[in-house]
Amino acid sequence: ATHRERGGDPEVDVAYQLLQAFFEEDDAELDRLAAEYRSGDLLSGELKAHAAERISGFLEAHRERRPGGDLREAAEPYRLRGNERRQLRHDPLAE
Repeated sequence: ATHRERGGDPEVDVAYQLLQAFFEEDDAELDRLAAEYRSGDLLSGELKAHAAERISGFLEAHRERRPGGDLREAAEPYRLRGNERRQLRHDPLAE
């Protein structure tokens, strides 16, 4: 029997679990997806595509929020200078 005929269990579907835990904030949308998945109206591939869209949107928003530039530039204010490195080698607990 096929998923279309018997439906599926969203509680064991990884794409649904990711949506439920992290990527779908709308409970009504989650309920709709679960009901359609159980009935066979929504197939696994379609649910995966929906999850991929949500995850992609999340990652794009994350990239936009992430500070640009080089890691070396970001770390420069915290870099130890030569005399500071020498002092730590001789007395690591010195202030």
